[in-house]
Amino acid sequence: MRLTLCGTTQLCVGPQAGATPLSAKSVALVAFLALETGSHTRGALSALLWGDVSAQKAQASLRQSLKQLRAVLGDRLAVDRQTVALCAKLPSDVSEFLALEAEGNEAAADFDIPRFLDGLALRDAKLFEEWADRTRQSLLQRYRRALVAAARAAQARRDWPRALLLAERWQQLDPLSDHAAHLQIEVLYLQGERDAALGAYEIFRARRVRETGTSPGLDLRQLAARIQDAPFTPIPRVAAARTSPLPAFDAALIGREREWERLQQAWNALSTGQGAVVFIEGATGVGKSRLMDDFARFLATQDVIVLRGRAFKSGLEAPFGPVLQILRGAVDAPGAGGTDSAWLTEVARLVPEMRRTFPSLPEPTRAPTSDGSLLHEGVAQLLLAIADESRIVIMLDDLHWCDADSCALLQSLVQRLYDAPVMWCVSVTTGAAERDAPALRLARALRSAPQSLRVPLAPLSRDDVWQLIRALGRVQHPEGAVRLADRVYEVTDGNPLYVVELLKTLFTRGWLAVHPDSLEWITTDRGASELTTNELLPTVRDSLGERIAALPDEQHALLLTIAVTGS
Repeated sequence: MRLTLCGTTQLCVGPQAGATPLSAKSVALVAFLALETGSHTRGALSALLWGDVSAQKAQASLRQSLKQLRAVLGDRLAVDRQTVALCAKLPSDVSEFLALEAEGNEAAADFDIPRFLDGLALRDAKLFEEWADRTRQSLLQRYRRALVAAARAAQARRDWPRALLLAERWQQLDPLSDHAAHLQIEVLYLQGERDAALGAYEIFRARRVRETGTSPGLDLRQLAARIQDAPFTPIPRVAAARTSPLPAFDAALIGREREWERLQQAWNALSTGQGAVVFIEGATGVGKSRLMDDFARFLATQDVIVLRGRAFKSGLEAPFGPVLQILRGAVDAPGAGGTDSAWLTEVARLVPEMRRTFPSLPEPTRAPTSDGSLLHEGVAQLLLAIADESRIVIMLDDLHWCDADSCALLQSLVQRLYDAPVMWCVSVTTGAAERDAPALRLARALRSAPQSLRVPLAPLSRDDVWQLIRALGRVQHPEGAVRLADRVYEVTDGNPLYVVELLKTLFTRGWLAVHPDSLEWITTDRGASELTTNELLPTVRDSLGERIAALPDEQHALLLTIAVTGS
């Protein structure tokens, strides 16, 4: 027996949960008794549901409804000459919602509370309608809290589809809420849909102006501006699978929950004015850049200045190469103009673009110091001036390839900016450089600093590889892709780059295909037989070699040219 009060209001009884043929007022009566526990007088109930008719007729109608309910509820309904009560708990969707909401369970957000008693039309029942309105408002307040909490929790664990679904429900509940729109727009951007995020902002802005005559709040306008200005590379979406020989290999981060929590820990510390140095460490292909890319996408939605650079192995890079990339992003940052012109002049030695932004800078009057101390202090003063206006996150990919000049400057900056709201986030590939390389000496020195935080990345587990393949391949069956995931894990040892490259080869060899309608990955007839043999799948080097060999001549020549230029 179950009472449904949200959506189609009905009392269902029996193994098949069939709806009982009760009148609307009998259903309303059992709904009231279920939610307003305790005894109620017959007079109060007749007034509640038949208040606009004579007392005699109201009592007769109440007796008829009670007779109907006794036939269904049996001993659950206690009736005497004066009072009526439910003497046993009657399960309902509302009671389940209230229990889950009270314990903070995210599942509370999945109940259709906005449709409480929807479609239950009653005549001559003004008092019941007033009670229903009060109850609905009380439930909606609790539902809103549950919805917001669940949406924030889904966002925190980067479950973008779930977070977006809940954000849209929140917007349906509060269509003019800046906070609801903020969450929806932020999640759209974080899952790689920049145009959709900006489109959602324009729709909300137009609605606010049309219905209230006011623009969205400052926080929401700033979010839209940050998304508009943020560097962005479109991610191939599902539709790519229809036109490309390979499907889109795009999925949310898998198996990196603990690492993401550590990044959030450093970010939260930055909010309190404390700096941090975060090392993301791991083998080649383990997902360091992907984790940093996701973190950079998250930072683009925050009130923070993000400066990013990358070092390269080529050996042809000029001194200070990675630092130059970082400083070029700082030239136009808010607060840069607050730096003393003498220090900006020192920075302009390294970054000539500084003079285009600040054309009145004087020419340097002193020669650069041999130890670079003036340059180091000039860069520090620039970053401190920016940090007075906003928090800063400096992201550096592949620290292990940094040149000696960059390493000396970076070490000086980290020490100089110790008390400023500056977060350093660097990636280091283990075993990629000689132990006595300047960058690795720098990394060892910085790891010993009290504000340093290591985020080591290990290969994915067997279950993580399975979940990754399920997400990439949009696999619907609850046990689908288990065998494929096991074989891929055996060959790749869970390295994410190797996993993806191997999957691409399975497509080019014709072992995997994409279903033309559902876009779900499927095993071809050839793959079904060959994947079950004991022959190992191709190595990653073989996989790349096959695809390179299959390139048209012009593309092959272009790739060769890029490879030999070394930069």
